[in-house]
Amino acid sequence: MSKLVGIIAAALLALSATVARAHPNHDGPPISKEELPGLGQRTVVLLVEHKQLAPSWAGKPVKEVSSRQLPEGVIWVVTVENPAEADKAKRTVYMFFDELGNFLGGNHTGLLK
Repeated sequence: MSKLVGIIAAALLALSATVARAHPNHDGPPISKEELPGLGQRTVVLLVEHKQLAPSWAGKPVKEVSSRQLPEGVIWVVTVENPAEADKAKRTVYMFFDELGNFLGGNHTGLLK
């Protein structure tokens, strides 16, 4: 019986540790607005390397950095334009980052889905 109590206690301890790690800002300080242009450019390079964007996107400067307040917290939006893109609807890419600088996704519409 004491073995079963020990297993249950260990399981509850592991569960509480997981819940404690789920709160925001646990992994480090928030990213600053000044750091986001560099992060955006590095992300574009990775998207080009993974064939998510055409090679013509490499080296394009960040046009704008803005933020949106959501119930979950701040979302940073880094915007890059590529005038060489043939499709006018795809000349701008919007990349979304959380408050710690983690890449959440990107698209050509600017709508966070």
